[in-house]
Amino acid sequence: MRVLFVLFFIFFLFGCVAQKAPIHDISNAKISLIKAENAKAQKYASKEFSDAKSKLIKSENLMKSGDYKGAKLFAQKASADARVARQKAKKEFVEEEIKKLEGEINMITKDFAKIEEQE
Repeated sequence: MRVLFVLFFIFFLFGCVAQKAPIHDISNAKISLIKAENAKAQKYASKEFSDAKSKLIKSENLMKSGDYKGAKLFAQKASADARVARQKAKKEFVEEEIKKLEGEINMITKDFAKIEEQE
């Protein structure tokens, strides 16, 4: 019985020590945030971008305190939020550009109608 307890304790201790810092997950979250920033997510998806940033900071703080499991979870959440922010920003940007183009088309159509009236 004592041997089983010692073996269990050794395996438990080894499992805790063997847990790696989620550097890869945090790096992915940072990359996702950079991509979101490049897509102008701060302008077009500010809430989602801010949420992603907050979760990344939380992840980094958890990693520093040794909570690798929590750090990994928040890094993954930050990545997901950053991807959502990026996609939303791209959508909002395209919709804004469409509105601009529709306005230009309307102006050209009116100008064309004026030219036709003069002929």
